[in-house]
Amino acid sequence: MDNLAIARFDKKGTRLAGPLPAVPRNVTDLFIVSHGWNNDDTDAAKLYGDWAKGIATAFFHDPALTGRKPFFVGIRWPAKKFDERIIDDPALATGGAASLQTDESRITAAIVFEELKDLLDAPTEIDLINRARILLDQLANGRTPRAEFVDILRQLAISGGGPAPDAADDASDTFFADDPEELLERLKAPVQLPRDPASGDVGTTALPAGGTRSAGGVTTVAGFGDTLASWRRAALHHANYLTYYVMKERAGTVGQKGVAALVDELAPSAERIHLVGHSFGGRVVAAAALGAKKTPKLRSLALLQTAFSHNGFSATMKGYFRDVLDDARVNGPIIVTHTFRDRAVGVAYPLASRIAGDMRKAVGDKNDPFGAIGRNGAQKTPRVRDDIPLLAVTNPYPAFTPNTIFNLNADEFIKDHGDVTRAEVIHAIVSAAK
Repeated sequence: MDNLAIARFDKKGTRLAGPLPAVPRNVTDLFIVSHGWNNDDTDAAKLYGDWAKGIATAFFHDPALTGRKPFFVGIRWPAKKFDERIIDDPALATGGAASLQTDESRITAAIVFEELKDLLDAPTEIDLINRARILLDQLANGRTPRAEFVDILRQLAISGGGPAPDAADDASDTFFADDPEELLERLKAPVQLPRDPASGDVGTTALPAGGTRSAGGVTTVAGFGDTLASWRRAALHHANYLTYYVMKERAGTVGQKGVAALVDELAPSAERIHLVGHSFGGRVVAAAALGAKKTPKLRSLALLQTAFSHNGFSATMKGYFRDVLDDARVNGPIIVTHTFRDRAVGVAYPLASRIAGDMRKAVGDKNDPFGAIGRNGAQKTPRVRDDIPLLAVTNPYPAFTPNTIFNLNADEFIKDHGDVTRAEVIHAIVSAAK
């Protein structure tokens, strides 16, 4: 596409792996956009192409945007391919109880460890992952193999980025610090997700584990199938959490060190800069806003089904992105699409509650210390408006005020985690960019 360029980053995410994208003359609005948990060039290209086509078309047809010329720079960063086999939930697909057979459970475990190898592929990391895979079948033999398993996962987490500056947001501080035996004991317990209070629904996409429907109005995420031994289930929960953790750290690094510098370099090329991110790409662009020099050209930030803490902008909760608001890094609105239908975006948070020792029956909603912004919207900050839903394209938005977060409830339109190129989403992005 002639209105789209790609900025490809190296594996560490801190430097461009190719030339600086060339922005044509007379561009008024530069959109810097980021994919999420996806390392497939074809999928990323389709996402960026759909956004570029939809936004450019909306600009062309909107009288308020006459004379403005958008251009798009798509970020390519080293993210894993999100494997739908890992989040398959037989109970939701069939209406029956999840009951993976032993062989199928072992295949699923193999998938988990192969996915880790996609993320962490240095020879020493591969050796550690292979050792953890062996230990998975020895966990019932006593404390020694369980402690070694947890220690390996901690070594891999440090290799993947180390303890996070926002560790309290998702219990990764506890992930590193607590006794291995206690940690696995907590993760043996089933994790339950709250239903939507209006419909009783739990969404259309499952978390990274099998599940069963319970009589208490929640869906129980019971590891990778009820036939798994409890220690094995705990270990696979732990390994899944590690996958999330490494992706989270990588996205933050790419944004704050790589994309932030790109924003600064491209700032002279356009009158306005807009940041758009999906899933972990939302973390990328939020971190870019945090790391870029203060410039009035950052005019909007769109977080679409984003995978970071719903307290990420909260000053009272010491959220990692609070300075984006407190220092007015974005000279315009911040829009957040969120829906209970997106269960994939909350992949780590029910596990985070268990890791932290929270054994409540339903976790991950807006009242939980651990919850995803793409499921609940931004929480615990006064500069949030919750009264405007995601609107149909025929309905104009009220004025989006600068340095304010607009939680756009997308239950009516967004059906699952990847449903972010639809016309209603484009309408919100363009409205915020005005």
